[in-house]
Amino acid sequence: MKTLMLIILLGVSSMYATGSHAQVKIDIDLKNGTIEQLFREIQNNSDYIFFYKDDILDNDFKVTIKLKNAKLKEILDHSFSKTDLEYVISERQVIVKKKEKVSGALIIKDKINTVQKIKVTGTVSDTSGQPLPGASVLEKGTSNGAQTDFDGNYTIEVEPGAILVVSYLGYVSKEVSLSSGNKLDIVLREDVAALDEVIVVGYGTQKKINVTGSVASIKAEDVVQTPAANVRGLLVGQIPGLISNQNPGLPGTDTVDLSIRGFGNPLVIVDGVESSFDRLDPNDIETISVLKDASAAIYGARAGNGVILVTTKRGKSGKAKINYHGWYGVQKQLTFPDITNAADFIQLGRNAIFNGAYDPANPNATIDYGTDFTEERLQQYRSGELPSYSWSDAMIRSSGAQIKQHNISASGGSDKVRYYTSLGTLSQNGIVNGDYDYTKFTITNNLDVNLTDNLSLSFNSSYIEEEQDYAAVNIGTIWVDLTTAQPIYNPFLPDPNRAPYSGFSERSPIARSRQNIAGFNRTKIETLAAAVDLKYDVPFLPGLGIGTKVNVRYRTLFNDRLFKPYDLWIYDPTSSQADSEGYIKQAASVPANSFSRTVRSGNLGNVANTIDDPRKRILGRIYVDYNGTFNEKHKIGALAFFEKEDNEFTSLTAGRRELLSPDIPSIVSGDNTLTFTGGTGLPFEYTRVSAAGRLNYAYDEKYLLEATLRADASSKFAKEVRWGYFPSVSLGWNMHKENFLAGVESLSSLKLRLSYSETGIDSNVPSTAFDYLTGFTETPGYYLGDPNALTTGIRTQGLVNPLITWEKTTLYNVGLDFSFLKGKIIGTIDAFYRDREDMLAFPSEGLSSTFGAVLPLTNLNSRNSRGFEISLGYRGQIGKDFTMSFNGGFGLARERFGHFEGDADVDLTDPTQVRLNKRGGNYVNRTFGYVTDGLLNTQAEVDEYTSQYTFADIGGTPKPGDIRYVDVNGDNVINEDDRRQIGFGAQPDMTFSLNTNFKYKGLSLSMLWQGASKFNVGIANQLRAAFGNERVPFELHNKYSWRQDPANPGVGSNPNAQLPAFDRDGARVWNSVQSDFWFKDATYVRLKTATLNYSLPKTIIEQIGLSNFDIYLSGNNLLTFSKLGIFKDVVDPEQATNNGGFTLPLLRTYTFGLRVGL
Repeated sequence: MKTLMLIILLGVSSMYATGSHAQVKIDIDLKNGTIEQLFREIQNNSDYIFFYKDDILDNDFKVTIKLKNAKLKEILDHSFSKTDLEYVISERQVIVKKKEKVSGALIIKDKINTVQKIKVTGTVSDTSGQPLPGASVLEKGTSNGAQTDFDGNYTIEVEPGAILVVSYLGYVSKEVSLSSGNKLDIVLREDVAALDEVIVVGYGTQKKINVTGSVASIKAEDVVQTPAANVRGLLVGQIPGLISNQNPGLPGTDTVDLSIRGFGNPLVIVDGVESSFDRLDPNDIETISVLKDASAAIYGARAGNGVILVTTKRGKSGKAKINYHGWYGVQKQLTFPDITNAADFIQLGRNAIFNGAYDPANPNATIDYGTDFTEERLQQYRSGELPSYSWSDAMIRSSGAQIKQHNISASGGSDKVRYYTSLGTLSQNGIVNGDYDYTKFTITNNLDVNLTDNLSLSFNSSYIEEEQDYAAVNIGTIWVDLTTAQPIYNPFLPDPNRAPYSGFSERSPIARSRQNIAGFNRTKIETLAAAVDLKYDVPFLPGLGIGTKVNVRYRTLFNDRLFKPYDLWIYDPTSSQADSEGYIKQAASVPANSFSRTVRSGNLGNVANTIDDPRKRILGRIYVDYNGTFNEKHKIGALAFFEKEDNEFTSLTAGRRELLSPDIPSIVSGDNTLTFTGGTGLPFEYTRVSAAGRLNYAYDEKYLLEATLRADASSKFAKEVRWGYFPSVSLGWNMHKENFLAGVESLSSLKLRLSYSETGIDSNVPSTAFDYLTGFTETPGYYLGDPNALTTGIRTQGLVNPLITWEKTTLYNVGLDFSFLKGKIIGTIDAFYRDREDMLAFPSEGLSSTFGAVLPLTNLNSRNSRGFEISLGYRGQIGKDFTMSFNGGFGLARERFGHFEGDADVDLTDPTQVRLNKRGGNYVNRTFGYVTDGLLNTQAEVDEYTSQYTFADIGGTPKPGDIRYVDVNGDNVINEDDRRQIGFGAQPDMTFSLNTNFKYKGLSLSMLWQGASKFNVGIANQLRAAFGNERVPFELHNKYSWRQDPANPGVGSNPNAQLPAFDRDGARVWNSVQSDFWFKDATYVRLKTATLNYSLPKTIIEQIGLSNFDIYLSGNNLLTFSKLGIFKDVVDPEQATNNGGFTLPLLRTYTFGLRVGL
């Protein structure tokens, strides 16, 4: 399959045709227009760009011309026949200048100058050394000029001491004095404002000056040097209002949760089609746009949470370019708990036993420390007589995980055919010291062909193959094993094929992470996608296009999983119990000996969920668009389309228990009665049908209007509620074009935006749930008559709701875009309000316990959000070689409950119940708990505390070392009346970032600082206390837990105590209630990325035949500043919901990279 795809894709990419801009045919219809209007019409209907001085055009001279399928030369010769203008065409550049006069007569050639001219040669390139073909080089004050060729080279004859004016579209023009010599290389700096002129929006592109919605865009080239196995990681901190949260995973499953303004998971569109972009090769991406308001409404029922648009690279006319980008990285964990050494393990166990057994009423009673925590053993470990081991160190690679990526691409073409093709690979092993490897192979081909003067074809194809090679056991199970791994047992045995015993039950995290012991879990996913877009530009109505697009994507996951049985051992050749090899069995064989094979839809790392990732997706679209300008000032754009999307989901698993041998993992071997199956077998289908239209109007690029209407129908819902209609309207006002601001020279641009939209969220219902239909499920079985014959039964899934439908959102947005000092200072301010209705909930109607069913989910609840975002940037230059830029972003978004069905159960006559439990009208991210005041350090403090207060709603009785709860309302009773808001939720409401870039000649340093606030981390489970469920203590407990000296009981002996006491069975009930003691402010600031890049000087790379050569060092997650105090080394603020002990950590990555261009 892979070989066939390579042949097809590479064969398509090898198509190449030559052509010339001079052969392009143009339709022109102009009546009594100026020469400048003529140039605009030609530019609107072709790729040509005109360069001229404003003072050479006579605005009183009028042109009338009407030609079809004419060459540019015909149009200009006709139009210039009665003027003193002449022109030079070089590819798509057209230079217009005046003919010079000699004795009153017009001549074409320049006047012969008596001064001896000199020949100047050189190259024009950008700051990275890439040549700029078609750049204009003019001798200032004359019409003498030249154009650069494909390699950026130019030649021009000028007078001594001349000044050259060099310009290129998208770059800041530059004047260069000719001092000495005849070799002059010129470097142009990108004009940020010009590059941002055209941005990607839903189903098309628009000039930024004409955009009326809240749209943020980044170029992948600006962030591609950041090491990231997942494209989502490139967006962290880049866009104000885009809330991100890193979710570390095993190689190939790590991801980043993205939420626009806290709304939820956004819709992701890749090259016009809904798709995941997690595993795309970042080198293949051109731009990423984020649509935050009405700009997303064109996507209707799926756009309620905003839209992320990903556009991949395409070829451009010109010389073939070959680029290589590769990097190698080492990854280290940011946080991970350290298990105490063996001596401290024994001592903390003794402390825990004493804490629980000591009775101040009988202080002389004997304390039984059992056989594991004796004083003798403690001294043996302290003296080094017995060795200590670290299971936490054994489970993490000391040298770090390795990750590397390579990509090679080629692009180029002619006027007729343009191509882009790339091959990429990525490989990664995990930070867990076991068998966890991931590889990815990608191939991408994008092809654009002008079949005729009016018919164009775009073809996209891609293939992605991912492979996970894991140990059989889920990582969560391994972490459970590690929580009880005692430091008195060796995690490594001389025989690597034996499973080391960890001290409790049948657990061994080392064994479970090894394929040779526990088996394997091997997954392969293949994604094949192709799209064809055919468009016809109607010749008799310029600006009108008719097109059709078909997209096909197949994604299939193959999984093989083998569970092997094994026994647990310790190695002690001196023991009389040891076998001939010195091993002692500690636990019987773990009952596992099975093999299964799965073929299904789905993503890597999500084997159990096949709901919303189809195996086959086919999208067909027909569309009509129009763009026209009337009387120079009236610009109209229109789009209408109809599309249908069909999706198919499949899943099938077959397996066998009790294999004849785990060395032969086969379904067909063994007893047939031990075969098991799963999945659907038959495909499930889901279909969406949509029709939409958009109208854009701009008057003089000053007053802007955009309106959209979309209708969606989904098979997720019953016919009665299947269709939804989603309108939007947005307005823009480019205020800087008004006369009353004409005198403000420092103002470059100022635009006010207003928008209103209605959209939907159809992800509230799984694609193949069909909750409006009655369904049945199989039951485990019944004995009917024959007690030895088990009969499978079926039962109804319950009542259905035939009116279930998508959520509805209404969004209001106001924004202001501005720039000053010719674009040196740029910024955007947006404020929004969103209503979210018809959220699913179970009705609160009371039902009899004998009813026998539950009511179905119904569209009942509502919420509303509000917030704002600010971005501000500055770019400047000191001298000719040093440039710098700063871009900061800030976002705040909060959500309230509207109607909440569960409020029906709240006693509205009880103020405390209303305050704590009523949600309607209150913010979503609130957490209530008790306020605390440190620890009760002595028995005397406990006695005084218990005599002063009575307690309710808190289990247990306080003892020395316990948490002190505060009587907030002063009634001497500590109960739920004293509970207060102690923080927010686990997702941040506030985000902020700062991008900086400094460049001196070929050396540049870029940094991204990123952070978040208004959210909390809840400390839980093993981090609170040791020994619960036999969990081992961390070094954290050794340093900061309250303890007492048996020689002076009832008095705290640890001056650094910041954690409460624990007993042999773990945390005390008294210390386990929700309180601010365990609820920490998660505010953080992080140096997310830093990249030091060096570009070889142009003089060197020219000698070796390259267009660019860059080397760089990069890192991410380099520094973190937080308020987590003693927990900062064991909990990361971005893991706010996974903080009970061991988990996959966030990683710090150091990368060396190389970029080379030919």
